[in-house]
Amino acid sequence: MTEAELINMSKSGDQRSFARLLHPYKDRLFNYLCRYSGERETAEDILQETLVKVWKGLNNFSDYQKFSSWLFTIAHNTAVDFYRRKKLTAEERDDNRIESGRPDPAEELILKESAGMVYKALEKLPPGQRTVFILRQDSGFSFREISEITGEPLNTVISHMHYAVKKLRKQLRSIYA
Repeated sequence: MTEAELINMSKSGDQRSFARLLHPYKDRLFNYLCRYSGERETAEDILQETLVKVWKGLNNFSDYQKFSSWLFTIAHNTAVDFYRRKKLTAEERDDNRIESGRPDPAEELILKESAGMVYKALEKLPPGQRTVFILRQDSGFSFREISEITGEPLNTVISHMHYAVKKLRKQLRSIYA
């Protein structure tokens, strides 16, 4: 079944079609929200809120849009709203960082420390740069798609990415120097 057919069936209230429609995006969406929030539990909460908004707003989706961009726009806006409501600081989120896989203990420690440094470096980025970086690197969106998701002009998105990479390199070099 095509994505367009799944969308139409979902619009008519078919929950199975809705689940099939979201299936190819769920992991990417969850990974984006994990990176954005830095917390697995928070990402799950935001994901649930996003899925409810998508279900309720599906009739507002128009065929000229790309579904993945529309979906990630809702997820992005939901995450931004979540943190506006919560007003959490980076320090309050540090305790619940997502751990990497389970290699041997020495590797796990190195990976955990490295991931923590990257998370801290990401947190120091302005929100626009952090969002663009995560959408591009983790979720694999094109700059044009990121522009649609964030509502920012294409050149602004490209600029955010440029400065995000530059700042991350500088921060990580100072750590590893």
